[in-house]
Amino acid sequence: MLFDDVLGRYTFTIATPIREDGRVIGVLSMVHDAQAFYQWVTSIRVGRTDHTMLVASDGTLLFCPVFPIKSHTLHPALVATVVAGGRGWGTTSHDVHYPGAEAINGFAPVPISSTPGTNFGGKVWYIVTSQDPRETYGPIYTLLGWIIASGAAAIGLLLLLGLAAARRIVKPIQELQAGAQVIGSGNLNHR
Repeated sequence: MLFDDVLGRYTFTIATPIREDGRVIGVLSMVHDAQAFYQWVTSIRVGRTDHTMLVASDGTLLFCPVFPIKSHTLHPALVATVVAGGRGWGTTSHDVHYPGAEAINGFAPVPISSTPGTNFGGKVWYIVTSQDPRETYGPIYTLLGWIIASGAAAIGLLLLLGLAAARRIVKPIQELQAGAQVIGSGNLNHR
C-alpha cells in the first residue's frame, strides 16, 4: 500500500500475469483506491462496537476504521493466533482496542494468488474483527443472570412446597400422638 501524491490518497495495486502457451507475455495491473476498498471491507458489522480491520501477516494494520492507517499494530500474541493458519476465532487479552479484557477476534486470510509468498509483497493479508468484550459477552452474562435468578426462585418454590408437604404429613402424626397420650392416660372414650 502506497500513498499516491497525485491522487492524494493511499492506493494498492493488484496485478496478474497474462500467459500464452505457459509463458508470461504481459501483466494486467489495476490501481485501487484503498479507502473505497476498506469501506467495503468494514461495512460488515456484528453489533454496535464491532469493526473489521485489514492486517498484514507482520501485524501491521493496513486499515482500521477506529485509528489512522499504520498508526498501530497488533500485539504479537494476537498476530500469532491470526497467522497460525486458516480462518477462525480466538480469544486474547491483547486486542489492540480493548487491552487487558478478554476479547474474541474473528479472522480469515485474504487469498489472492495460489502461489505462496506472492500475495502483497510476500505478506498475507487478514481480515480481523474486533468487538468490545462487554458487548460480546453481554448476552452470556444476561443469560447467566436469568439462570441464577430462575434457579433461586425454583429453589425457594421447592422449599415452600416441601414445607407445606411436611406440615400435611406431620400434622396428622402429631394429632395421633396426642390422642395416644390421652388414651394412655386412661381416657378410653377419646377419638
